[in-house]
Amino acid sequence: MNNKQNKKMNKNKKKNKKKKNNKSKKKNKKKNRMMNKNKNKKDEQEQKEQEKEQQQEHEELKKEEQ
Repeated sequence: MNNKQNKKMNKNKKKNKKKKNNKSKKKNKKKNRMMNKNKNKKDEQEQKEQEKEQQQEHEELKKEEQ
């Protein structure tokens, strides 16, 4: 192979590597987004449960006072 072909081949290799890298970055980004979304849902649910428990405790204390 001559020099010109080698350069072209190397250029294409770089291009393909970059493409592949970008694709995996995109995939990871999407995966992380989904994970964060699920985590946020879970956190919200836990927070609601805690608020509900506090509300119940508060009502129980009120009843005891009466």
